[in-house]
Amino acid sequence: MMAGRRWGKSLISQTIAIRNALDGKLVAYVTPTYQLSKVFFEDILKRLPSEAINANKSDLTIEFITGGKIGQLQRFKISHSYNR
Repeated sequence: MMAGRRWGKSLISQTIAIRNALDGKLVAYVTPTYQLSKVFFEDILKRLPSEAINANKSDLTIEFITGGKIGQLQRFKISHSYNR
């Protein structure tokens, strides 16, 4: 999505994630930093009734009673070996 700062990209992404998770789908979100992942996660929690979800604050995942799930896509470090 091409948009400048403060255009609501996170809000749109959260809405799409919630809609898909309510449909029973698995949804991953990606942020540039872990701190922003925590903010994204907390913002989603504020928009959902606690009776409809099971939130894991350690893993930053939300499971819905519909079977859907929202979670952070973790980046894997790739180790490079160089031959000299």
